[in-house]
Amino acid sequence: MKNKLIKYFVVGVEVLIGYGTIAVSVASAATGSITIESPFTGTIIDVLDRIIGFLFAVGIPITVIMILYGAFQMLTAGAKPEQFKKGGATLMYAVIGLIILLLSRGIISIVQQLIKG
Repeated sequence: MKNKLIKYFVVGVEVLIGYGTIAVSVASAATGSITIESPFTGTIIDVLDRIIGFLFAVGIPITVIMILYGAFQMLTAGAKPEQFKKGGATLMYAVIGLIILLLSRGIISIVQQLIKG
């Protein structure tokens, strides 16, 4: 059972990565080449905004996967209360991670408003 779940998880991740690769391929085919601009140009706020944007692009899908995994743990716990608690902890940590991501974007906005006045 566990090996089957691991296989499904790996296939799901491969599908997600494949869609990202297809998107880059389509974008590069439309323009003819891929250009990557340096993330370290501009003000410190611009750099932090780009870093937070990258963390959002990576963190939100991971959060969704962790929420689904925690819910799955809770649903399949059956008569095992420790498994149910483990699923609840996974959900709690996923939500805490999401809150930290959202707060990081908010803090950058507040600092930007304070600097610009």
